[in-house]
Amino acid sequence: MTEPRTTTTPLPNAPRLDRRRADPTDPGDRLALVAEALGGFVYEWDVTTDSVVRSPGLVALLGFREEEATDDVAWWRSRVHPDDLARFAAQRATVFDDPTVLRWVSEYRVRCRDGSWRWIADHARI
Repeated sequence: MTEPRTTTTPLPNAPRLDRRRADPTDPGDRLALVAEALGGFVYEWDVTTDSVVRSPGLVALLGFREEEATDDVAWWRSRVHPDDLARFAAQRATVFDDPTVLRWVSEYRVRCRDGSWRWIADHARI
């Protein structure tokens, strides 16, 4: 078994925010700029509603159109590789079970729109 690795992929088709019109006080604009700098996407998960807000970038990273990604955690969870799902769920449960956990990092595979799998590194600040 090979070790998980994070795939860094240039994102030529990722939506770009016009920095001249970006409002540094607007959280959405700031989130889009951060995601662009990372070469991926950033999300915010509201655990009380189980809803997710994602920055642009999902399209370029996994091939999904923004309107195909529902705003709930179940959509993402359904794309986690079956061999990684138990570990993924256990790691996430630790965040809720241990109030001292302030950061979460997990590497796992996610199914792309074309059916292929991509390793990702998921980082969270609790």
